[in-house]
Order: sequence, then structure tokens, then C-alpha cells
Amino acid sequence: FIWRQQHNVWHHTYTNIAGLDEGLETDGWLRSSPKDVWEPKHRYQHWYAPLVYCMSGIGLILFRNFKVYFTGKSSDHFVYPKMSRRDKLTFWIGRAFNAVMYFVVPFAVFPWWLALAGFVLFSFAAGSTLAHVLMLAHIASEVEFVEPVGDPLRVENEWAIHQVITSMNFSPKSAFMNWYVGGLNFQIEHHLFPQMCHMVYPKIAHIVEQTCQEYGVAYTSKPNFVKAVAEHYYALKEFGQKPV
Repeated sequence: FIWRQQHNVWHHTYTNIAGLDEGLETDGWLRSSPKDVWEPKHRYQHWYAPLVYCMSGIGLILFRNFKVYFTGKSSDHFVYPKMSRRDKLTFWIGRAFNAVMYFVVPFAVFPWWLALAGFVLFSFAAGSTLAHVLMLAHIASEVEFVEPVGDPLRVENEWAIHQVITSMNFSPKSAFMNWYVGGLNFQIEHHLFPQMCHMVYPKIAHIVEQTCQEYGVAYTSKPNFVKAVAEHYYALKEFGQKPV
């Protein structure tokens, strides 16, 4: 329920629009867009971002999901639709399963300190991996951060163009990366064709790129993961500077 609204609706509709794309929100810890509100701490965000990404796993497991369930929102900007009875049942079954797998079984088998260390290590690894895959594909200096205009507010570009210019691919020739991240390294194709099997993305990426070149639409792709991460942290450093 939460992923459907946060990712499928808000992120895939309002990609890289500050205040509307919850997928890039970090509760103010990071200024992930040049349109975001700036705070002095953001000067150092490219240094502490890895810790924020690691902590996001624990925050998601222990806090955020419960906040949405009990308050109906994750922040004042992001108010969720009403949960159905089935959504609520799924929530509690899922949370019970998580509690058993994360705490009951490990604490029953291992010493408490080792079970706790295992949970923290797992949470850090999951949060860091997920954040680095999702965030670096959209937070980069070469992608666009669109701001709605007009009254009523609207995005000027056509939907497909908006998805292309706000996303970045990485490691397009790596079969391992495509398998490991489920095609999310082809972020542009993922946003254009979210229901298409990710194994098809490598076969259509060159067609999408050629079409973008034909119509003068920027198509951003980094040859490997390391360069994509470097571009991501360079953007965080750039966005962390006080706006003029």
C-alpha cells in the first residue's frame, strides 16, 4: 500500500519535483534537489549522506511504516489515501512476519548482542543498497529538476520527455548489474515502461537513446556504477552549497 502510493504514484508521476516526489525525500537531512529548502547542515551532506542512507533501512522498518499507518501521512506534504480493511490486515501480517524474522528467531538462536548486531548490519546494508540504486539514478547534476508553472500548476513537458530528462542510467552493458538491481540501472526505460520485464531493457535501450537523439531529448547514461556514484555525490556537494 505504501510503496504503491509513494513510488508508483508520486515518484513515477512527479519525478524529481521537490515536494511532490516522495521517493527523493529524506526528512530534511539531504537537499536532494536545487529546488529544495536549504539549511546550513547541507554544506556537509556529501560527507554524511552514506550514514543517512544506512539509517534509512532502520527508519523504514521500525518507524516510517507505522507513522503512515497511524497518522495517514509521512509528512505534511505527503498525505496517503485511506487504507482499506485488506490493506490494514496485510500491514499487520507483514509486520508480524518481520518481527519474527528480524527479532524472535535471531534472539532465540544467538546471543542478544549478536542478534542485535545482525539486525543493524542487515538494516544498514539494505538501506544503503536501496538508496544508492534509487537515489543516484535521479540525483545528479546532468538530470533535470523540473518546477511546475502556471495556474493551475502544470509540468510543461510531455510525460515521456519528463521521465527521460529526470532519470539517469548506469552500467548499461553489465549483465550482472541488470540482474542484481532488477533492471533499475536502466532507470529511463524503467520509468517509460514500468510494466515491462527488466530483461528486455538492454534490448530496447539503444532504440530509446536513438529516439531521444532524433528529437533532441537529453538521454543520460553512465558507463559504470562507480562513475554514477561519483556523479551522485558531486551533485549532493553542489546542492549543499548555499543558494545565491
